Amino acid sequence: HHKIDFIIDNYPIDIHGKNIVIKKLKTFDTALIVNNGYNEKIKTINDLNNKNFILPLERSSMRKNLEKVFYSNNINVNVGLAVDTTDLIISSIRKGFGIGYVVKESVKKELENKEFKELKIDCELPKFELELVYIKDYLTYPAKEFLKKYIKAI
Repeated sequence: HHKIDFIIDNYPIDIHGKNIVIKKLKTFDTALIVNNGYNEKIKTINDLNNKNFILPLERSSMRKNLEKVFYSNNINVNVGLAVDTTDLIISSIRKGFGIGYVVKESVKKELENKEFKELKIDCELPKFELELVYIKDYLTYPAKEFLKKYIKAI
């Protein structure tokens, strides 16, 4: 209804229509993260079976993509917490509530100062991809300028 100029969201964006432009902006690595006090040995995806997880909400693409990996490897996941922000996942990891699933960049400082550790497993985790969506014919001048100068997407 032309009430917004553009959307930046994570892949996959399931929208179709005339003149809709979808551009990939950036791809990030994801990681399974625990606090430094976590002592269980996790080396393979099978070691994750029945472990407690702190995950994004069910509706999020990030969670859906991770669940596909778990499902294809017959891994049963105990979702101890399902939260709607990365900050809440990080806070929950810090308190030792389980294995968190986040964009690795979001815990870069905690990994560097060894407050958190990344669980390295024998399975590739899904990437987190940001995409830009807009309707070509309805993009306003300020939005175009913003996307050109700051997002460098058009």
